[in-house]
Formats: sequence, C-alpha cells, structure tokens
Amino acid sequence: MHRKATDNTAPDRQRSLRLACALGMIGFAPLAFSQDDADEEVFELSPFEVTGEDNEGYRASSTLAGTRIRTDLKDVGSAISVYTDEFLKDVGATDNTTLLQYTTNAEVGGTQGTYAGTGNGTDVEERAALQSPNSNNRVRGLSAAENTRDFFVSNIPWDGYNVTRVDVQRGANSILFGLGKPAGIINASLQDATYTNEGNATIRFGSYGSIRTSVNLNKVLIEDQLSVRVAALMDDRKFQQDPAFEDDHRAYIALRYEPNLFGNDSMKTTFKAKYETGDIEANRPRNVPPYDSVSAWFAPKEVSDSNPFGGMGKVLVSDLFDAERLRDKEEAGAEWQPYLGGGLYNVQQPYWIFDGGTGELQDVRGGFYNVGALNPDGSARGAGEGLIGKRYSGPFVGVNSLSGVADDLDLYLNEYGQYRSQTITDTGVFDYNNILIDGDTKREYENFDAINLEFQQTALNDRIGFQVIYDQQDYSRANQGLLGWRPRINMDILERWEDGSPNPNVGRPYIVTSSGGSGGSYETNREYLRATLFAELRADDFFDSDSLLAKILGKHRFNAVSSEEDFQTQSRSWQNNSTDQTWDAFWNGTDGSRSGINNRPPMSIIYLGDSLISTSSASMANIPGIQGRSFENTSANAYLFNPKWIAGGGVDPGAAWAGPSTLPAAAQLMFSDEAPEGGWTQASNPANYESWTRYPVGVVNNYGMGQNPDLLTDWKMDQRETSSIAGTWQGFLWDGALVTTLGWRQDEIKSREDVAEKIASNRGRLDLSPDAFGLPAQYEAGKILKDQSVSGGLVLHLNKILNDDPLPFNLSLTYNKSSNFEVGNVRSDLLGTPIDNPSGTSKDYGFVLSTKDQRYSLRAIKYKSEINLASSSLEAGALGDIIANGLQWRNIYLYDLGGYSYDTRDQPSYRNRASNYYSVGSDRKYEVEEDSPEELALEDSIIEAWNKIQGDLTASGFLDAWGITNVTPLDQLTNRSTYISDPAAWAPSNLDTVYQYSNSDTPPANFAVTSDTISEGYEFEAIANPTDNWRISFNMSKTEASNNNVGGELINDFIDYLDTELSGPAGDITRWGGNPVFSQMYLPWRANYVAMKLSEGTAVPELRKWRYNVVTNYSFKDGNLKGVGIGGSYRWQDKVGIGYPLVPEGDLFGFDIANPIYGPSEDFIDLWASYRKKLSDNIDWKIQINVKNAFADDSLIPISVQPDNETWAAARRAPVQEWMITNSFSF
Repeated sequence: MHRKATDNTAPDRQRSLRLACALGMIGFAPLAFSQDDADEEVFELSPFEVTGEDNEGYRASSTLAGTRIRTDLKDVGSAISVYTDEFLKDVGATDNTTLLQYTTNAEVGGTQGTYAGTGNGTDVEERAALQSPNSNNRVRGLSAAENTRDFFVSNIPWDGYNVTRVDVQRGANSILFGLGKPAGIINASLQDATYTNEGNATIRFGSYGSIRTSVNLNKVLIEDQLSVRVAALMDDRKFQQDPAFEDDHRAYIALRYEPNLFGNDSMKTTFKAKYETGDIEANRPRNVPPYDSVSAWFAPKEVSDSNPFGGMGKVLVSDLFDAERLRDKEEAGAEWQPYLGGGLYNVQQPYWIFDGGTGELQDVRGGFYNVGALNPDGSARGAGEGLIGKRYSGPFVGVNSLSGVADDLDLYLNEYGQYRSQTITDTGVFDYNNILIDGDTKREYENFDAINLEFQQTALNDRIGFQVIYDQQDYSRANQGLLGWRPRINMDILERWEDGSPNPNVGRPYIVTSSGGSGGSYETNREYLRATLFAELRADDFFDSDSLLAKILGKHRFNAVSSEEDFQTQSRSWQNNSTDQTWDAFWNGTDGSRSGINNRPPMSIIYLGDSLISTSSASMANIPGIQGRSFENTSANAYLFNPKWIAGGGVDPGAAWAGPSTLPAAAQLMFSDEAPEGGWTQASNPANYESWTRYPVGVVNNYGMGQNPDLLTDWKMDQRETSSIAGTWQGFLWDGALVTTLGWRQDEIKSREDVAEKIASNRGRLDLSPDAFGLPAQYEAGKILKDQSVSGGLVLHLNKILNDDPLPFNLSLTYNKSSNFEVGNVRSDLLGTPIDNPSGTSKDYGFVLSTKDQRYSLRAIKYKSEINLASSSLEAGALGDIIANGLQWRNIYLYDLGGYSYDTRDQPSYRNRASNYYSVGSDRKYEVEEDSPEELALEDSIIEAWNKIQGDLTASGFLDAWGITNVTPLDQLTNRSTYISDPAAWAPSNLDTVYQYSNSDTPPANFAVTSDTISEGYEFEAIANPTDNWRISFNMSKTEASNNNVGGELINDFIDYLDTELSGPAGDITRWGGNPVFSQMYLPWRANYVAMKLSEGTAVPELRKWRYNVVTNYSFKDGNLKGVGIGGSYRWQDKVGIGYPLVPEGDLFGFDIANPIYGPSEDFIDLWASYRKKLSDNIDWKIQINVKNAFADDSLIPISVQPDNETWAAARRAPVQEWMITNSFSF
C-alpha cells in the first residue's frame, strides 16, 4: 500500500522493490531493444500535443502555453520561455531548484538558489524552503509561479527523468488558467509513449556521496497503434551540511493507443494514459544559519564603533535570584546586563536536560512550584504564589537577541521595531556550512500518485478535433522536527541552580525546544475533467487561395474549453508531547482539565559541545551540531521544590520563625533580605514543606507523525469546486503577417472549509467528533465567486507585410495583455468577512529579431505586472492573544483568582493586585498601597475598561470571528468594588468562561492582511546556433517590484481603536505581576504592524534590479576530438536590496526609499565536459562531468540589515562548488 506522509517509517520494502525493478529494466534494456527498426517513422502530432522532436538545441519552435493548442512560439505575444531537454541535460537541471537560476527573471531558493525566499522580518524562517522547495521561487519579483504538469495545476514537484521540456510563462494568463498565480506558470511536459523503440539508462555520482539512477524505456507493442513507456528514478542526494539528505524515488508509465477506427487517414483517434507514483524522504539542509545568542556573550559590554551593540563580556550569573537583580537597571547599577535573558520558557514548567552529542538524558528539573504553600492563617496560597518572603526567580538564563534588547539599550529608533535577530555569520562559532544544526532529528516527506487519462479525436487532417482529459492527483507532505523553524544557539551562564547546587553545564552552548518538537502535514486531492473543442477555419476554403481576400482573411483557429475541478485539502499541526493532566493538576491546583496541552509543555535543553568559559572569543567556539536522533521527553521524576506541607498540625503556620539566617547558605538564596510584613512565620520555613524532592511528571507522547489525536493543535479541511468555460480565437491575417489572439473565460468557484475547535474543558484538545468537525453540507452564498476575464495579444511579422521582404532579418512586434485571479480558500478580514481573491494583470510589449536561417534570435519585452490583494506577512495570532489575555486577566483581577479557575477565587496574590501595576510605557510601579482605596479604584478602572472592550468587540463581530466566544456575559460583569459587595450575586453562571479564552482564540479562517505588488521592467532572451554543433542561450532582465496599498482601511481603523483603548487603563493590566499588556504584548505586535506599513512603496525583499545568464555548449563532430563536448555558463546578479534607512515622517518614521541599502552582487561560473561514443550498433554511451559554481567558496549573502544601515541581520549561505559525473546509455 502506498505510504502516506503521516506514516513514521520509511518505505524500505517498497523502495527495495523499485530498486530491483529499475536495475532489472536497465539490465533488460539492451535485449529488449536490440532489434531496432532500420527506418524510423515520422511521428505525427495532433494539435493538442508538443514534443521535443522539433527542438533544435536550446531552441523550441512551438508551445501549448499560449492557448493549449499547439502554436508556433513566434506567433505568441505573451512572455513564454521553453527549456529543452538538451538545455536541461547540459546544465544538469532536474527540478525547479536546479533550473530556475538559469531562467529569465526568476529566482529560486535552495542550496544552489538565487534568493532565500524568507522575507526580511524580525526573524526569518525557512518553512517554505524546507516543506516544499519546488514552490520556493519568485517570478518577476512578484510571487511564486504556479506549478503545473501537462498544464494541470499540481503540488507534485517535477523531475527531469520523465520530462521532455519545461515551459515558463511569466505574468498572468487567463487563457490557460483564469484561476492561477498571477506571477505565471512553470509547466513540465511529461513524456508520452511514442512509436519508436528506444531507451535510456543513466547513473550519476555527485558531491558528498550523491547518487542518481534513472531508466526510461519506450516499446512499440503494435506498430503505429500501441506503445508503452516506463521510467523509474532513484535520486539519493547528499549535501554539504552533514547529515542532510533527500531521497526521491519514483516510477512512471505511459500508454498510447491509436486504433484506426474509421479507416481514414484524415481522422485520428488517440487514447493516452499516464501514471506516476513517488516518495520523497528528506532531512533538508538549512540555508539560513542558526540565530546567534553566543557572540553577544563574548562581546565586550562597552559600546564602540567596532562593537555597536555591546555585549556581556563573558559574565557568569551566580544564581537565578541574582539574575533578577542583574536584569533590573536601577538595582544592578553598573552591573546591569540587558542581554541577560530568562524567558526561554515559563516558571513551573519542567525541562529535560540532554547532552546533544550523545543523546544522554542528564536530568529533569522543574524549579519552584507554588500550590500547597500556606498563609500564616493556614489558608492555601494560589498557583501564582509561593512561600511568603521568597524571592522571584526565572526558570533559566540565557542571552537575549538584539531585537529583544534594543529597547533596553535605547538603540537608535528602537521604538519602531526594526531591529532584527541576528544569524550566525562566523563559522568559527558554528560551522553552518558543513553541519546541519538539527542533526538527524528532522524529517520532510512528500508522497504522490497521479493519473492522467486522455481521449483525442481529430478529423479533416487535424482541422477539427476534440479532447477529453481526466486528471487525478493525490499529494501529501509532512514534516516533523525537534528544533522548529528558527533554531537559536544560546549560552548557559548559570553557576548554580535554584537549590544552590552547582550547575555542571555552566559555560556550555545549548539549544532549546518545546514539546519535544512539532510537526505538520498537508494533503491534497485534485480531480479535473476538461473537454476541449478545436476547429480551424481557412479563407481559402471559400475563396481562391491566391486571391487578395484569402490572404487578408488568412486562417482562424477556435478553441472552446469546459472544465471542472474538485480540489480538497487537509492540513494538520501537532506537538510531539505534552504533560499529562495529573501533572497539570499538581502545578495549578485544579483537576488539570482546563490547562491546555500547549500550556507549559515539556521543554528540552540540549547542550552542544564543551564549556566555552576558557575560550577567548566566539570565533573559537566551534560548536557542534546535534548528534543522534532520540531526544524524547518521557515520563520522569523531576527535581523540584514541592510546597506540600508535611509538618502536620503540630506546627502552626502563623508561629514565629527565626528566619532564613537559620538555613544553610544555599537555602538562604531563595529568600528576600527583608522580612515580610508581620515578620517571619513558620509558613515561610522550607523545613515544613516537602521542599526539594523528586516528583513524577507524566508525559503524553505522539509516537509517530501526528498519530495521537490528543496532541493535535490544528486541523483544517477545505474543498473547492471550480467550473470554467473558456474560448479563444487565434487569427492569422494577411497571410500570417498579423497574428491575433483573443481569449475569454468565466470561472465559478465554490469553497467550504471547517476548522476543528478546541474543547476548553478538555485541555484544549480538538473536537474531532463528526457532529463538530466536517465540511458544511452546503456552500455559503459568500463562498461562491463568479468572475470573467478577457485576454488578448498581437504579433505583427513585418517581413510578411513588406513587399519582397527587403529586410536582411526577420522582425516581429508583439503585444499581450492578460489577467487572472488566484483562487485558494476564500480569505477573511479582521471580522471574518470574505476578501476578494488576489488578482493579476500583465502587459507585455516587445519585438523578436532573428536571422533568416533562424540560427540567431533575440526577443525583448517591456512588461508591467501587478498582483492586487495579495496576502501580506503579518503575524495574526498575537492580535487575538492580546484581546484574549486582557479579558482573561480582567477576570483574574475581578475575582482575585489565585489560579486560573473560579474555584481559586478570593486568593489575594501579587498577580492580581493593582499595587503591582506598572504605568504604561514605564518600568515604575504606580504609587498605590496594597489594599488601599486607591488600589481598588485603579482595579475598578482597568476592569471597566476591559468590560467596554468586550462590549465593543462583541458588537463589531471581532470576538465571534476570532473564536473568543466562551466569555463571561456582559450582564454578569461588573467592577471589583461591586463584586466584593455581593460575590454571590455576581458569580459567573458558566465557570468555563472565567479563564479559557487563550485555548480558543484563533484568527478567522484564512485570515489575511493584503497588499499589492507592482513589477515593471525589461526582459531579453537570445538563442544562437552559430554552427550545427554550437549552442548559446542568453537572458537578461531588469526588475523593479514594490509593495503598495499595504494593510487596508479596516485593520488601520482597528489599530487606531486599540491605540486609544490600550493607552488608557485597559493597557495597564498586567500578567503574572509583570509589565502591562500595553508594553508587554501590544507594542511588540504593533511594531510588526508598523514595519508592515513602512513597507509601503518599498522594493520586495531580496530584489536585484539586473540579472543575466549565459549558457553555451560546443560539440566536436570530427577530428581527434570527435565525440567531445565542452560547455559552461555564467550567471550574474546585481547587488541585492536588504533594507532602507529610517527617516522622520510626521509622528512616525518612514523609509528613505530613494537610498536603498544593498548587499553585494554575485556571479557564478559552471563548467562541463562530455564524451560520446557508440559502444555497439544499438548502444550509445555518454559521460559528462559538471562543475557547478566552479570558483565559489563558502560565503554568506545578506537578507536584511539592522537600523545602523551596516550590520547584517539575517543572511543565507551562498551556493557552493558541486560536481557530478553522469553516465548515460541510450539504445
């Protein structure tokens, strides 16, 4: 049975079977094809087909990409480039990641790519590159092109083992796809069966131990009627980063049957069938180095020209309590350490300590826990409290990112959120070129099956015909990893644990991960039915062929298409483990049912290498990557402080205690120097509690790729049905001198979806019951979209217009205008209202110049392409968190909750007191006394402000759209003063509404913030065949692409509303006695919004204005070098845009768009040589060696820059030199 992406084991048996079949076919091939036909027949194509047979070197003569009917490329006005089989073989290209860097005005990610494709935000991540490298591309600076196979949209990545050519069409094309990506399409044409006995077997060896084997055999079963083609691939690729790999195994079969049903050569009946299956398993390399929290620890604390952001000067922290002092600027004074971080995870959260080199579990620790501690009167303190008089301490320490300390360091323009986390740029810190930080703890999978059935009937010698195609594709991908998308290497600088014991790992680098890692899957099923009717009308059918009227009217091709598509998807996300309900009950003092699986899950600290305390600089760190694969959080006994009272009734908690001075020195660390109000009592004496001990932590594990439904965090399903009708007319007027193309199409798209909801009372688990989760029975009116589009083009062949063709060359003028719209799932705005789909338009003007013998040709295009209402990058979930947290903590203060549920009410705590409030935008506490009237008035004002926000956002529909529906009803809410006057009267009717907003808030389905992108420029393409054995290809482009109309009116108005409300009392509400929501949550999120708005008018990330590519190959046909071929390519890219200076612009700041900041330009040289020899009458052998990036060395290319306009923030690895040797046997 075909392995799905959710399986956890590699299909070893299936792959072994495929290997045996492939090797068997290779061995059988010379025998099967030893009796070749002496005379090769000409293979006639229908108007619905193109093959590579009419290609000449790098030049193709026809395409289906204009109208889906075979058309000469010279008669197509749109920007289409065809990359022939010979071109693919010369450059060694087998997929998008190895082809697009040679193509016109296109970019692609990957180890051999031309850009990262990560954006340039505060943190960049390689999610797209790791999950689906085939789709990590950009055309004309706009977006990724649509991936198609035989002109059917597909998620399946193409591979060259069964592909004859690749057509790249740039810009919108509604004739082909009314619904498609406006950037264009990349179409791979799969090989059909033909009426020639032939075959090819190839084996390739490459850098780092890569090996690729393929076989492709075509056999005629009934002459001129029935043939079959089979092909197989085993591509096991290795990379410079060890142990990265990608294994791609596929099998393919194609059938062709042409029965002579009518006994008439003018009528042709064709049945075709194709089937492909494949499995990809990978641990793909990371092109972006890990984030750097190591160098800042080594850097001197003093700021200087050579050290603009300061550092920590290799300081060590004596203990977690002193860490809090060092973070406080006023208290620490000259010892203040702004880079000292502690928010790696939460307090009262267990963490597993691993050695990254051996996988050994060293310990499981938990720190201080609170539930069980007593007040002097014997009452229990809440989950947010601990022993009276205990000093606060964070769970751990580390080194903050630059983006995290910009405010504390008061860096230039820090308030605008433009400081970014920095990736490692020194291989002496970590050798990101040769080491994959994940080790063997990460996997990506892709699996697919595709079938295509086609019927063609033509008549009148291909003057009329119709075609019916059924295409069905099942595709799935999955990924699972320990480290997530943005790994960061940090430093353990803690000398002692909370109990005073020495930390054996002090000075060691480490990396942190949550929940044992995470994963996700995406599955699609595409089903198409397409019917096409074609007819050609000629004027000479009605007039004399030599008449002027016949020449003027020429011939006309009409094409009508009706198609149906059913596209279904499912996407899931999961965490690999969580703590169990028993543990959650222990730490928060409830039954644990309302503590979500993602609330303080197991954490892992994975140490990398030895201590660096004695290392003099970060450049000498030489930190290794993770070794081994098993770093699983399993149930264990965690070492922690358990405040369980064990003194019994013989000790009065209110009795006097001599104080911490009576304790051992290590135990004294946990207490404040000042006695609590009322003095020390036995309630603070750790001897009365179980204190430091081992306590069992239960862990729920996944044991596979999302197989445990209790650990799923998201599950979404969608269905889209599309009905389309289209028609095209192509007129060849004035004896073919003027070629016109006009297309019209209409598309109706219906979509429906469902997102699994979380059950607040069952740990936030997904409700997957049939009654709760499933596609709606009907399509909603708002989810049905109908649209029309018109496209057209002109090609004027001047030579045919002019009498006697006086020009020494051929000259044609071209024009094309087209539009389309991209249809995924219907997106939603802030309030859940549907947003129109992204749409695209393209205008192309140009000319084609060629010699009479067609050996040289040049095409030039001036273009303007636009994408409107494209999804912009803005982190959405945090916006719901801000509102949900505000409402949640409103209740904590309203009811004086010591924990998170109503049964912990009336437990006064530092976490629910206004005396712990900080003023907005300040680190200073309000001057209010605990239990004073001023404190109560302050609490009332904040609670009332959040009650108002709840009312406003209920009325606007925001709470409903964001799933924040399980809230305390407004008529049951009041302020603190009124509540304490009559608690029973104001008790909530539904206890679940008291806390569980954070388990339910999610953005509206397919929430999007939109922007427009405009790209303008020039494209030049030249093909030359100076001799029969010399090929040259050249392309060059100039691109200027920018963002416009960013955000939209609705979200701008909403931000204005939040600015007003959260700058008042509502913004003062704090969480866990920390900073207020305004400064702790809202301002950082707002900085991302400001950054998004600042992108208005700026160039798209990583844009290069100019780029060009030259590819050439020369084959010796005679003499001593007969059979030898030599070739090479040169690829150049302009300097890369990495940011803009910030400049004053009213009350905010904008970008100095006129003065971009650039990174360096790039150029690369490929070289290859080949030798061809006939081994026998039936077997030809060819060996070819390719050296890619022949003179490249390890280096970095910047992605973004810090606001000092000089320091690189994120960078990617430049392509490196790689080689491959290919042996081919043709027979």
